[in-house]
Amino acid sequence: ATPRTTRCSSGTVRRDMRAGLRRGGLGDGLRGWGGPRAVGRAAPADGVRGIRRGRPANSPEAGNPYTGSRPTRIVPLSYDRVRIRNFKSLEDVELELGKFNVIVGPNGSGKTSLIEAFVFARLVARPLSSPPYPFAPWWGYENLVHAHDVGRNVEFEVEGKGPNGAPFLYRFSLNGPGGSPVILEEELDVGGPGGVGLRRRGDALEISSGGAPVARWRVTDPRYPVFSATSAVAEASGPDGRSLVLFPRQPLVAEGSSATVPAGEEVLGAFREVYTGLLNDVYVLKFDPVLARSPSLPGAQLGMYGEGLASVLYSEYAAAGAPVIPRGYLSDFLERYGLRLQPFPMESQTISLRIVDAGAQLRMDPPGIPDGYLKVVALFHVLDRRPSLLLVDELENSLHLELLELVISAFRSSATKVVATTHSPMVVDLANPEELVLTVRKGISTIAGRIGDPEELRRRLREAGITLSESWLYGRLGG
Repeated sequence: ATPRTTRCSSGTVRRDMRAGLRRGGLGDGLRGWGGPRAVGRAAPADGVRGIRRGRPANSPEAGNPYTGSRPTRIVPLSYDRVRIRNFKSLEDVELELGKFNVIVGPNGSGKTSLIEAFVFARLVARPLSSPPYPFAPWWGYENLVHAHDVGRNVEFEVEGKGPNGAPFLYRFSLNGPGGSPVILEEELDVGGPGGVGLRRRGDALEISSGGAPVARWRVTDPRYPVFSATSAVAEASGPDGRSLVLFPRQPLVAEGSSATVPAGEEVLGAFREVYTGLLNDVYVLKFDPVLARSPSLPGAQLGMYGEGLASVLYSEYAAAGAPVIPRGYLSDFLERYGLRLQPFPMESQTISLRIVDAGAQLRMDPPGIPDGYLKVVALFHVLDRRPSLLLVDELENSLHLELLELVISAFRSSATKVVATTHSPMVVDLANPEELVLTVRKGISTIAGRIGDPEELRRRLREAGITLSESWLYGRLGG
């Protein structure tokens, strides 16, 4: 399997990266989308069967085939700002999210906590169990609350825009007395001051339009979010225009009838997307190659650690005859490296994955598949599904420099916002200064922030003749 990437000691690569930095781009020795194909990779041989790929995307523009002819689908939601309080080491951290965000810092500085905060928020807002227990991955509330202080409330707030540019805000404050989750406050606003709002304080849930209350419900179980309080959401037309209709879920809502909320067409569309998609369209990958190559049950979903990968590929691309992998990042990766996927059912009633190097006529069964290939297949499968937000922990693990550049190039060209943590100087050098989020630990709390003046930093790096990672490791980057 491909070894983990560590600090690059190759003088050639370091000189290429310096040269690329001085030009404001990547060195000629580093290939991204649209660069030269991998050396020695022949076209797939017809005699080796596997999942057929769609035609790769082509573009006359060098360096990135997705800036030209590839059609782009607008991602429903844009997560623009997040604030997290009292979650693990994140006593109070607020970040603006750009297109590609690289979180870098020493061990224990809170990088993974930023990723896990979204996992926790999704478990609160979109419970996977009934009754909800969002503390399970951390073995209880005391292990996720800052300083193990169960008297503190964990708070999460995210702000962004819907598909038509309408703003939204969602936040909650939660505690875990006796180990059971209690949502103390919760708020969902869509459309700004003239939009639709759901505000909850304790068991009281107020529904408003344009800031004016239109209905009040009483929620009987503090463990459930506002998204669980409705049994259905519909739209209605009347003499006064279009309205949103919210139906209470019984017996979770003990008092209150259906709420008719006046709203304009723009707000209606935005509310529909936010109410159904918020945090459901966030994907987290903390890739484990051992779990990713393990056989999985038919119908399994792709999990956070890569488990279920074979079953997902089989059900989507191989179960019904010989389908074509849709044109996208995964098909282009397979074409570039001359690979074919062969997910197949086993006698044990599980699904396994085989990869064929068609040019070399080499069949790789699960134990022989390089970790990097598995990780890229998982990443590009997710990227082709176009989630609104993709969070990747320790991006560099299992990836050679060439694959790292390929993945980062794909991240930048996709419609998906990406947050990735790293320890790798190579990832830092592949990032632009404005894409970096620097984390440090001060006492038991994480401090996170961006570089104040990226252009000034570029000038200083050019004058010093050093790379971004050298400034980070040995200088005072951001300081």
